[in-house]
Amino acid sequence: MRKSVASCVSVKLKGAEKKAVSAEQMEISRLRAELARVKMERDILGKATAYFAKEQK
Repeated sequence: MRKSVASCVSVKLKGAEKKAVSAEQMEISRLRAELARVKMERDILGKATAYFAKEQK
């Protein structure tokens, strides 16, 4: 999971090699990657909760 987020970040930053990247732009990229990771974790936990709730019935 972290590898896919890291690859997305590296792809976004590769295009930025041609231009100077400000600290704010780097922070935005980092936050977007973190948001994607957290959303993925949320979805996985929701599915796991539903699975275990079904199992207990």
